[in-house]
Amino acid sequence: MGAGALSAALVTMILAGNIVGSFLFIILSYFATLPLFLVGFTFDTKSLGIAAATSTALVLLLTISGPSTLLVTFTYIFWNILPVLWICFYTNLNKKHPNLNGELMYQLALYAVGLLIIIKYLPGFGGDNIIDMNAMNKAMETSKASKADVQQVLNTIKLIIPYLSGFMISSWLLMITFNWFLANKILPRIIPNLPAIKRDFTLPKIYIAGLACLGTIGSIFSGQNFGLLAINISVILLIPCFLSGISIVNLIAKNKGINKLMLGVFYVFMLFFPILIIFVLLLGIFEPWLHLRNKFVKVKIDLEN
Repeated sequence: MGAGALSAALVTMILAGNIVGSFLFIILSYFATLPLFLVGFTFDTKSLGIAAATSTALVLLLTISGPSTLLVTFTYIFWNILPVLWICFYTNLNKKHPNLNGELMYQLALYAVGLLIIIKYLPGFGGDNIIDMNAMNKAMETSKASKADVQQVLNTIKLIIPYLSGFMISSWLLMITFNWFLANKILPRIIPNLPAIKRDFTLPKIYIAGLACLGTIGSIFSGQNFGLLAINISVILLIPCFLSGISIVNLIAKNKGINKLMLGVFYVFMLFFPILIIFVLLLGIFEPWLHLRNKFVKVKIDLEN
């Protein structure tokens, strides 16, 4: 119950952050699922269910005076509770699965695609009207900037609006995965003799094939709604590929004896050189065929022998 209360407190911090203008509160809200993951991986499904029910009830109570109480609660359930329940349940049920995280990662990505469909097409979730262009036009009219600059900003906003839902769901997928992997990293440090859960994974070939098909469809029909939807889905499905590539880079660094400082420098360079991001993506995309991870693991075993 304590974990549920902490999770509810963290998730409502984003509301408090928007009210008081505190960026720290918003950052803390991103860790809302971490307490639930820790309970789910440490205890049984029943304990996690109690924590999840407590968390949901508290979120409902803390937002009950707001105009969108039910929307916030249902969003919390679908964005936080259900994914955590499934990941913990599936992990506890299949601990010896050789590619457990790979299975869970593509399942989570497909769930994210379902969330995208809900956001875009279910009434009440905003769809592509996340930004009120009429309000934006009025705000820009009162701006001291020149008309040319104002028009350029408005044109840019109109250009990115069709892709906002895809990027929003992608950021959610990164957030939930980060909390999931962070819980796996923390647990062996706080619970004696608990083996660390491997965070390496390989995606199925059919997943990569589906991603390629969607990317092709999005490129051909980019000016149509169907093409825009395909592009948004492709953006979401690229996240597991990127994370798989990151895990390969970590494995290579570990086996080559590259220290964490140099690895950190590489990740910082990724922020400034997009070609490195593409390289990591390609590692994750072609891993099902190249089996780089297995090759490096084999090399390490041979060296130890």
